[in-house]
Amino acid sequence: MTHDAGAGGTQKQFFFAGIDGVKFRRPVVPGDTLVMKVVLTKLNKRFGIAKMKGQCFVGDELACEAELTLALGA
Repeated sequence: MTHDAGAGGTQKQFFFAGIDGVKFRRPVVPGDTLVMKVVLTKLNKRFGIAKMKGQCFVGDELACEAELTLALGA
């Protein structure tokens, strides 16, 4: 797993809490390399909830996209 440490971040742990608006664009088969790009779209520090827009690519082709909800761990 890689991330861009220069873009900010936190040492706190977030856990998967939900997924919305999932769209599968193409099949992914064994042997494909799946690259996931995720962008933080909303952060509610008071309630410890983060929303992210994620896209999965095989090469240059969009394979899947969704909005992810994450919850801050205790």
